Amino acid sequence: MKHFFLELIQGFYSKLFLFCICSLCIFTMGLSIIIGSIARDYEQEKYLRDYDFALTELHQSFAGKCENFTSLLSPLYHNYGMSETGYRVLSTFYKNGSLSYTQNQLLSSALQNILALDPDLVGILMYSAVNNTWHLYDPMYQNWEPLDYTLDYPDSLPFYTHILSDDTIRSITGGIPSITSPVFGLSGTIYEYSESSIHVLGRLVLLFNAAALDTYQTSYALEPDSYFLITGINGEVYYSSDRHAADVADLLPPTPEHTSRVIKNDASLKSWNETWYYNAVIYNGRHEFFVQYLTPRSGGNTNYTQRLIFLLALFLCFLSAGLYLLSFSMSARRVRVIKKGMDQIGNNNLTYRIRLPDKGNDEFIQIMSGFNMMCDKLQHNVEQSYISEIKQRRAELKALQTSINPHFLYNTLEMIRAQINQGENRNAAQMVLLLSKIYRSQLGRSTYVSLDNEIEQCENLIVLYQYRFGNFEYNFDIPFDFLGYGLPKNTLQPLIENYFVHGLDSAREDNYLELSAKWIDSDGKKLICLSLSNDGLPISEEAMNELKEKLSQPAFESTQMRGFALSNINDSIRLTFGSEYGLYPEADVDGASFSIKLIFPPVTPDELKEKHGQGSLDPPSRPEAPGN
Repeated sequence: MKHFFLELIQGFYSKLFLFCICSLCIFTMGLSIIIGSIARDYEQEKYLRDYDFALTELHQSFAGKCENFTSLLSPLYHNYGMSETGYRVLSTFYKNGSLSYTQNQLLSSALQNILALDPDLVGILMYSAVNNTWHLYDPMYQNWEPLDYTLDYPDSLPFYTHILSDDTIRSITGGIPSITSPVFGLSGTIYEYSESSIHVLGRLVLLFNAAALDTYQTSYALEPDSYFLITGINGEVYYSSDRHAADVADLLPPTPEHTSRVIKNDASLKSWNETWYYNAVIYNGRHEFFVQYLTPRSGGNTNYTQRLIFLLALFLCFLSAGLYLLSFSMSARRVRVIKKGMDQIGNNNLTYRIRLPDKGNDEFIQIMSGFNMMCDKLQHNVEQSYISEIKQRRAELKALQTSINPHFLYNTLEMIRAQINQGENRNAAQMVLLLSKIYRSQLGRSTYVSLDNEIEQCENLIVLYQYRFGNFEYNFDIPFDFLGYGLPKNTLQPLIENYFVHGLDSAREDNYLELSAKWIDSDGKKLICLSLSNDGLPISEEAMNELKEKLSQPAFESTQMRGFALSNINDSIRLTFGSEYGLYPEADVDGASFSIKLIFPPVTPDELKEKHGQGSLDPPSRPEAPGN
């Protein structure tokens, strides 16, 4: 089946026809998506239009209550034919908790006038900050009923319209028998003004019938499972069309920061109680409340036209594809064979060859023959280049290591001879043992070792020198995570030997040598930096410049003998890791505290062996081509 579909796109005309079919299908599906989206948006907009109107009116009504709160208190500031205003009598009530008959009549008249200003007002709560008491004004009996509630407002609240939920009001009143419907409250601060200060007397809360807000939804054709909610920024429910506030925290939108504007969010899909709803929100920044609706997504059936258009477009695409499949059934075997050969060569299988037919010499056979000839030349060139490069690198590395080992052996034998001349035969025997351990490790065929193995050889070397010099201390500060990375064999040993030859001050007893490792960052790459530092004999500026010049040249091209071992190491690092890595000597201004840094990338020994082809240099023999 796979080959059959491949055969359908081999010929020029089949490709042209396929291009036309694909273009038609893409155009059809794209057009169906555009038209379907327009139809869906239109149906959704039509479905949600009444909800948006009801939501806007509900917000305007509730915001109007908050905006008109101060206007409702106007009867407290007018004189009704008596010597005292309602506000002054209210202040007396907040201070004393009781009034004279005349004052009581005056205040009752003012409160009755407040209740008459809005038909949705059902009661008034008064809190005295002076006495920490609550009273409920009963408009029927025109008297005040004390409430057993001690939780008060903070005295620092400004004169700001605070909204109270039905739960909060009923927790204060313990339930209002005369009011069965849910209510919400608007609260403001009552002050007493004097010439020098302003004092908070308490709070006055106007109670509104929340059920009156239902009238803004009954005039529209809304789904019975729709919900309208008015909530505070902390989840307080001021109004709920279904009289339930369960799980309202899941519906609380994020509060916009630092704004007093009215912000409306268009309808979007939201999951609530395992049902998907269209949800639109209006945020009132001045009074900090949300008004939102939720209507089931399935209620409007806004995707019917879109689905129908999409199904018709899909049917047209399948019909076009079916006609295309019926129109082309010829084989393209030879093209498939050529493509398979190209895939094999692309996967680095340079031994693959295409079997040529016994008869015929058409264009396909000529292409196959040319392809095989190209593969023969390509494989030959790759093999020759591979063998040449690997042999050259091995020869250079072996030459560098060979130039290091005799120099190290000469220095070590010289130290052993000195010990024997001094009669320290036991020390000489131990030094011979250490030397044998060092050279036993050299017998390994691997050109690359881990930093852990290299440090072990350095320890043996330093112990050798301890038998000759007793006036130095050393420290290896190599974190554990560096030990597994690799480098060429005999890299650190000549650096340490160089210190004892050129840097150790025999006249001092406090010579110090330190080998440390750390991570450095170079152009975004994480590199290893090994630093070998000492405080021995100073190095002159001329010698430092000579050493830097030596390290800038290949070891076998320089005629200078000073720094030959360091140059060998530098070349070894560059051959292994690249020309941007190597040794970097440093010294203080006076030449003391000499150090040399070795910088290279973090690569394991196995990765180095794989990269540089350690092992057999001969490529595998080429097998017979398939079918030959």
